[in-house]
Amino acid sequence: MPPSSQPASADHQISDENAHSARPRIAALPALPRVALSFYMSRSSTSDLTLGVAYWVIVVSLLVLGFLSMFTIGFALLLVAAAMIVLSPFRSRPRVWWSGMALVVGFVIGYAAVAPWGCSATATFDVATGVAEEAPTVCRSLTGIEYTGSEGFEPSRAPGMIAG
Repeated sequence: MPPSSQPASADHQISDENAHSARPRIAALPALPRVALSFYMSRSSTSDLTLGVAYWVIVVSLLVLGFLSMFTIGFALLLVAAAMIVLSPFRSRPRVWWSGMALVVGFVIGYAAVAPWGCSATATFDVATGVAEEAPTVCRSLTGIEYTGSEGFEPSRAPGMIAG
C-alpha cells in the first residue's frame, strides 16, 4: 500500500491534535470575548491594528483641533474629521476612501478660494467742514472677487458654499 492510502496511526493523530491545541478555541469562550477574539484573529498582522489605532488618533486629533480653532481653520478640520469618520468602513478600499476625501478637500479649497476673507472700509474727515464721508466696505476673496456694500456690510458666505 502506498503511504498516503495507509490509515493514520493513533500516535500520528495525537500529535496533530497537540499541534492544533496551541490555538485558542473560540467556540469555548463566552459570546463577547469570542467576538472580540475572532475580530482580533481576523487581522492579518499587528501592523494593521496599529494603523487602525493611528487612524482613529488622527480623527480625534482633528476633531479636537477643529473644535478649538473653530473661528479660524477649525471648520475645515471638522469637515475632514467628519469625512474620515464616514469613510472609515472604506479604509481598505483606497479608491472609495480617496475619492471621498478628495470631495471634502475640494469643497474646502473651493470655499477658501471664493469666500470673502478680509474687508476694509475707509472714511475721510474734512476738518474745515466737520463732515465725515465713509466709502463703501469692500471685501475680497483669495481669487480677487470683490464684495461691496454700504456701512456695516457683512458679505454673504453663499458664493463660497456654492463654489465649494
